[in-house]
Amino acid sequence: MDTVSAAVAETCGFAGQSHLTRTMRRHLGLTPGALRPDRAEAATSGDDGLPFDA
Repeated sequence: MDTVSAAVAETCGFAGQSHLTRTMRRHLGLTPGALRPDRAEAATSGDDGLPFDA
């Protein structure tokens, strides 16, 4: 189990890591693990990495 994803899931009120993963996959088409490298690159490029304008 990825402790970072589990901690994020708990902090955000999800029932568990799998609930967070299913929700992210349904809404973003990405899992937390797949999103993480994009977010790290986005932090240095100025792009937020999201597939839509927030």
